[in-house]
Amino acid sequence: MSVPLRFASPTDNSRPHGSHRYDVFGPKIQRQLALFGRDALDAWTLLEADPDVVAYCERPLSLPDLKRKRVVDFWVCRKEREEFIFLLRPSELASRLDHPSSIPAFRAWAASSNVEPAFVDPNDIARQKLLLSNWESFLCDLSAFGRYVPKALSDQVLKALPSFKTLTELEQHFAEEDPVLLRVAVVSLLHQGRAICSTLGSETFSSRTVIEAKS
Repeated sequence: MSVPLRFASPTDNSRPHGSHRYDVFGPKIQRQLALFGRDALDAWTLLEADPDVVAYCERPLSLPDLKRKRVVDFWVCRKEREEFIFLLRPSELASRLDHPSSIPAFRAWAASSNVEPAFVDPNDIARQKLLLSNWESFLCDLSAFGRYVPKALSDQVLKALPSFKTLTELEQHFAEEDPVLLRVAVVSLLHQGRAICSTLGSETFSSRTVIEAKS
């Protein structure tokens, strides 16, 4: 889906002191991006995993009227709305005075721009360990092989899902296909929200994991 992007590239690529840099490829936005710190990496992983997210941009702007610089972590375009995501720092979690919502100029700007602020505790994301682990693996597959999967193969896999619900069953049914591309076809269906897997948050994805077409 092609949408006009309010934000297409970060306004600030400076590395915060002491943070680790992660260079990743975003399948939804079809470009490389640099993420700083594990919190940002985990949040990005869930944005890519969420089929309701159409597009996003990391560090789209800095907040006005602050003595200490504070960037918005992500702008997110969902099917029905836009969001500014703030991954709350320890000081922001500890004190309401440090919370981004305490900045009147920003609240007014966000309201006039029809962008909804979302304040996220990174600890809530980090607790979703299996979901993050599964999607980190999926995103590596999509980044490396997604371009090589014919749409026709994904469509055929989707049609076969009512009868063949695990990778093992699909591999047997599509015996002539490259098993790597077949796995990536399944992953692409999950990524697009055309297929679902209810156990990604509770079990490591395997050849026996049940995948279903979205009803």
